[in-house]
Amino acid sequence: MIYLISGQAGAGKTTLAQAIIDTVNSENFIHLDGDNVRDVIKNKDYSLEGRRLHLASIYNFARVLSRQGKTVLISMMSPFKDLRDDLVSSDEVVEVFVHSKRDLRKEYHVGYFEAPTKAIKIDTDRLTVVESLKKLGFEKPGPYAMFIGRYQPLHDGHKWLFSQQMAEGKNVMISVRDMPVSDKNPYPAKVVKENIENQFKLAVSEGRLKVIIIPDIESVNYGRGVGYKIIEHVPPKDIHDISATKIREEANKN
Repeated sequence: MIYLISGQAGAGKTTLAQAIIDTVNSENFIHLDGDNVRDVIKNKDYSLEGRRLHLASIYNFARVLSRQGKTVLISMMSPFKDLRDDLVSSDEVVEVFVHSKRDLRKEYHVGYFEAPTKAIKIDTDRLTVVESLKKLGFEKPGPYAMFIGRYQPLHDGHKWLFSQQMAEGKNVMISVRDMPVSDKNPYPAKVVKENIENQFKLAVSEGRLKVIIIPDIESVNYGRGVGYKIIEHVPPKDIHDISATKIREEANKN
């Protein structure tokens, strides 16, 4: 998935992209910002042809990352419609046009900028950052349902439990115990983490499910008024036959 955030200088592209990163707080999101990228690759060619070559290279790099399962945010002026259209036609892209009438950085505005016609339009004069995030479907995640385990192996019962919580509209935090490799624990915690993330790619990319590695623990202790519930989750006995529809039905019963 690629989010292509375009607009004139000073419109708020970088601010919006960074707000998305902060809201989602996922290692799966990668931000390619115009100024930062140019600083790294030492490219200061702002000519017409220089901009085209620069953007074409960035779009190709974004394609590579996206096709490896990353969610890429591109916050660059991106004034050329043909290059944007080529990216949109070749990959899964959400195009966002950020615009403003403020005088910030007007000296960097380009007269040949071709404004998108089919993009999601964000007027940063009228919308706050929070309102802009909501319009794009990004909102601060609510509380998490936390699970702690070895997940060696990750089985259908585990997957049902995680899916049930998400079907109820909750976020899920999976804490993988960092256990020494043994006959009982054949996989390192890092491999277990990657396996779970691969099983729930969409939920991970949307920030609804997070996987972290924690030290090995022998007990979970809590006191009064901690603000959360201790819940025993028991998957149904016919877990292998359960469908997505049944998962939702089970969730709605609880």
